[in-house]
Amino acid sequence: MDGQELINEHQRPGTVIIFNLFLRIPVTVFGFLLWLQLLHIGFVLMSWSFYPAMLSATSDGGPGAFGAVAMLVIAAWLHWHLVKHSLEMCVRTMPRQIARWMGADADVGQAPDGASHMLAGLIERVAGGQQGLRQSGKKPAEKPTGGATSGEAGGSVSGGGAGAAAGAA
Repeated sequence: MDGQELINEHQRPGTVIIFNLFLRIPVTVFGFLLWLQLLHIGFVLMSWSFYPAMLSATSDGGPGAFGAVAMLVIAAWLHWHLVKHSLEMCVRTMPRQIARWMGADADVGQAPDGASHMLAGLIERVAGGQQGLRQSGKKPAEKPTGGATSGEAGGSVSGGGAGAAAGAA
């Protein structure tokens, strides 16, 4: 060690393996416990702020049927997002961030991230298809314009069935 870094490039793979074997699970459990505390704090803050605001927004006669359903949907949406984002932050992001601090590539061995992974694949496929067309010199297929059989607006209609066929003979 030359004093510049605690773990050099030769030791880094070993420390990453040790982290993944021994520390990732305890860090995830710690993140889960942190998530439970954050969830409790979030629900307390919701009960102190959202519910009084919801009650004061309605008239003295009560919110009515539509207002009660609307407030229930809004409260459920807020609770769902509180649970979802705090769980992702504590249980998923925290171990990744600690692994990244230790020098690991945190995305290796992880499951793809749902919609964002699908969107990235779709963009790559479309960009790759356009790149392949440019290299082959072909132009993308164009939509037909007009005509009796195209089914597009602006097409011309000619003739009229059996009478037209008999007249042509």
